[in-house]
Order: sequence, then C-alpha cells, then structure tokens
Amino acid sequence: MEKIRDNQYSLYEVLKDVNRTIKTLSEEARKLNDTSKLTQYYTETAAKAAEASKIVYAYTREIG
Repeated sequence: MEKIRDNQYSLYEVLKDVNRTIKTLSEEARKLNDTSKLTQYYTETAAKAAEASKIVYAYTREIG
C-alpha cells in the first residue's frame, strides 16, 4: 500500500512539473507573440518613413 502511495506522490510531482513547464512555455509563446507584433509595427513604420523621403524628394524636384 505504501508503494502505491509513493507512486501516486511521484505521479503528482511529475504532473506539477508538467504543469509548470506548460505555464512557462505559454508565457514564452506570449512574449514571442508580443515581440512579433512589435517587430511588425517597426517594420511598417520604417517602410512608411522610407516612403516619406521619396515623397519629399519627388515634391522638391517638381518645385525646383
């Protein structure tokens, strides 16, 4: 009977570790998702900034 209790306790500890690992992986996935969104934002902003200089150049050529 004691051996069964030991095995149940061991299984409980394993499940706790699995649960902790799942939480950690979920947190890391959330961070990666946030980083991905931030990277996309900066990429779009950089593209807009690059277009702005082209617009200014074209405008100054038309004036000049």
